[in-house]
Amino acid sequence: MVGAVPTIERRSVIKHMESQLAYLKSVVEGVPDIEPWTEWFERNDVELQRFLPRTKYLELKLYRIKAIPAILAIHRIAFEASDRYAYLGGVSRQVKSSQ
Repeated sequence: MVGAVPTIERRSVIKHMESQLAYLKSVVEGVPDIEPWTEWFERNDVELQRFLPRTKYLELKLYRIKAIPAILAIHRIAFEASDRYAYLGGVSRQVKSSQ
């Protein structure tokens, strides 16, 4: 089909976003000494735009505290939010993978 946009399988997206998803998980879990958000986002902007739905990308860019857990949930990545993340207004409960 001419002009059709190729679809990307879900497993392929996760594989291509492994490092980005790992970083997002580390933010929620309060891992110390991770790369500063602004530097990381700038360096990963192209991949995030490519592999996230447009609305999720914009939410991540504009409202990262609320968007990160939602993105992890979409990809069925379990995490436990740190107290610091909860303090910032993020989730305050453990989210388990449905896999």
